[in-house]
Amino acid sequence: MDSSEKREELLRVFKADPLWKHVETLGLQDRVFDNEKFLESIIWNHDYSTSQVASILNVKNNQIIINLLNRHDLKDYVQTTQSVNGYYSFNHIAIFQLRLMLVLRDNGHQPIDIATILGKITQYSRGELPKKDVVNENRLAEEKESIENIVELKVQQALENILPKMSQELLRYKNHYEKAMMEMQNENALSQWEIKSRSIVNQIDLLETQMEVLTSHPNIKPNIFTKIFGIQTESNEIHVTKLQATLKEKIGQLILEKKKLELEKTSLLEQQIKLKKIETTATLNLEDN
Repeated sequence: MDSSEKREELLRVFKADPLWKHVETLGLQDRVFDNEKFLESIIWNHDYSTSQVASILNVKNNQIIINLLNRHDLKDYVQTTQSVNGYYSFNHIAIFQLRLMLVLRDNGHQPIDIATILGKITQYSRGELPKKDVVNENRLAEEKESIENIVELKVQQALENILPKMSQELLRYKNHYEKAMMEMQNENALSQWEIKSRSIVNQIDLLETQMEVLTSHPNIKPNIFTKIFGIQTESNEIHVTKLQATLKEKIGQLILEKKKLELEKTSLLEQQIKLKKIETTATLNLEDN
């Protein structure tokens, strides 16, 4: 399939896509396809890593792509898959979705503007990826109460009807209860991880926006930034230089926090896998009995 055929196929698939329609409205169609490497490098239905996608899309920093994927209002749009270790995998559809987002970003659209244009996830011939269910504290409380009620009822039945098997039944439901608690704690920890990660990504976006403003307008009088960071009255040039250094340092600190969170997520996912294995083993043992 040559570049022209790839372009026709993408236009067919994305004809109803809200981002593509917005690109057409702005007259940016040529900007989407102006990078020859973009189409020439893509192999249909082949999976690419984040670094490979960054190279194809001429993005110098992988974190820009990761930040878009981690936003709660954008991550469901790009049809990626993610391994147990948290690594993303992109096919030609996902790459083109990122391409549309980056073109709009380069033409003055903030991530929140792109999310507003999307409105909802578009269905494609490949099919929409399943949405991840985010556990909240209220649901955890309800599930915990329900499990406790079930355990209490089963214990009473065992005492009243099958005294010889009481110990075996109690042990079985005790193990079930303890495992259920561990699963909910793990899910809650993953939910809290997502909240922290989203907060850091949003902070990075805000600081990067401020950095772009200072870089694009070096003669701006940063009165607002001065109030935020408490810099004393100095020349405008010194003001801007100090603010840029402060913003860069804060962005670096947030990126380090994000990396630490990624390690935490790996540990949580490993724990989740262990619980699944325990569940499978317990099910087999029950069937044998």
